Amino acid sequence: MHSIKMIVTDLDNTLLRNDKTISLYTKSMLSKCLNHGFILTFATARPERTTKKWALNDYSCYVIANNGATIVSNTEIIYSVSIPNHEELISLFVNDSSVNGLCVEVGGFQYVNEAVYSTLKGTDDEGWNFVYHDFKTIVREDVYKISVECDDYNHMDVIMKRHPDLRLFPNNGESWYQITHECVSKYNAIAHLAQLMNMSTKEIVAFGDDYNDMEMIEKCGIGIAVANANNKVRAVADEICGSNEDDGVAQWLQFNLLSGREVKTH
Repeated sequence: MHSIKMIVTDLDNTLLRNDKTISLYTKSMLSKCLNHGFILTFATARPERTTKKWALNDYSCYVIANNGATIVSNTEIIYSVSIPNHEELISLFVNDSSVNGLCVEVGGFQYVNEAVYSTLKGTDDEGWNFVYHDFKTIVREDVYKISVECDDYNHMDVIMKRHPDLRLFPNNGESWYQITHECVSKYNAIAHLAQLMNMSTKEIVAFGDDYNDMEMIEKCGIGIAVANANNKVRAVADEICGSNEDDGVAQWLQFNLLSGREVKTH
């Protein structure tokens, strides 16, 4: 059995409430965990810049972003994995009639096609930094993540099988899919961070709700699914805590790590 040293939590629909806020109670529990010496890390599909509105640096020096393609420490990228041959993939999606929205994360901002730009223009209050691109010219920057809107999962699956060097993450309940390098995942980024800090991933508790959280929930020392998680995530979790609307993560931290009770890892 290992002692917990690090807390890793997803943001949307896990730590964040449905209105994208963090309650005062949850903030209080995060601060107490920090004061007790636990390392707090936030793991999200979002680019790191969109998390600044929650002042996460008040609680942690580490944000695992873009589904694990980047790790940011105090606004500095300390780890990154880009998509190889991204131009070929972008061209494929641009010419695919089944694809509507297309977003290309390059770090610092996100290139988007007309369908996305026309919908979101003037509504960016979270720092996504959307920049219109017709994708007729080459994207020269490193690409960390490509997001695609497509109503046909089977169509996306066929495309991805032709690209075994890439990984596809479906968004639960949405027609959006996120694509990264095959070695990118939240867990792989966690493992890299743990190695840097000379600890085992068995000394980590991980919280999540969606498909991209499954691996870290399965492989970390304790994997916790919030009550509102999809059924596949709940099935692989060691425990189920309260929902994101009920401060489930904070309640688990208070009644387990902060109470001094013995917490068993696997």
